[in-house]
Amino acid sequence: MSESVAWIAVDWGTSNLRGWTIDAGGNVLASRSSPKGMGKLIREEFPAALAELLSGVDLTTPTDVLVCGMAGARQGWLEAPYLEAPTDLRDLLGGAVRPDSGSDKLKVSILPGVCQKQGADNVMRGEETQLLGLASTLPGYSGLVCMPGTHSKWALLDGTKIEHFTTAMTGEMFEILSTHSVLRHSLGGDLDTPERAEGFRGRRRGRSRAPCRPPRPIVPRPRQCPCLGPPACLVRRLSIGPAHRHRNISQSPPDR
Repeated sequence: MSESVAWIAVDWGTSNLRGWTIDAGGNVLASRSSPKGMGKLIREEFPAALAELLSGVDLTTPTDVLVCGMAGARQGWLEAPYLEAPTDLRDLLGGAVRPDSGSDKLKVSILPGVCQKQGADNVMRGEETQLLGLASTLPGYSGLVCMPGTHSKWALLDGTKIEHFTTAMTGEMFEILSTHSVLRHSLGGDLDTPERAEGFRGRRRGRSRAPCRPPRPIVPRPRQCPCLGPPACLVRRLSIGPAHRHRNISQSPPDR
């Protein structure tokens, strides 16, 4: 992971940490991964986790390290304030923050995520960098992009500009239903089948430049709880017994 390294790309997720060395032509030379995601570290441990990931990389001069994802969250290494959608993703680098890496060979920049305040509040960290990569791979693309995951993102992309996006808790809901509900008995077996791949190919064939909107979420996000309170209020609503289901708890002061 050391030959002709021009810069280093890092995706710092909640659970895992991944890094790639890139040459001057934009080619990936090598990659590494670590289980030291943001959720397992305190702020002072981030420099050591990065140094461990890049151990053995021979860097003779100071090298740029571009980090996307949860390292820029409030509880991460150093908060990188969100860009607000609609926004041009080419402005990501301009919104980067630069923490002390503890090494004179690593010039770390943490890219910001994107927030949305018009329509429905939403946030992303990491996916915006993937969208910029897509815009570079498919210049001029304008349409809907789906990024499957635990919390899937649906985004309207116009070139390098993200117009609107939404989050669907598809992956998390599937995990819950397939492991903790009565449906788990009928959701066994191999999920990586030819039918699954064909489904994605069909979606690509049906891609259109016609105006489109992200789908509505299957379930409301906790912040959209009908009682207009914080997530804890949703738990309270769901835990009300049968004899009290008629009660409109939105009339009670929300938990703060």
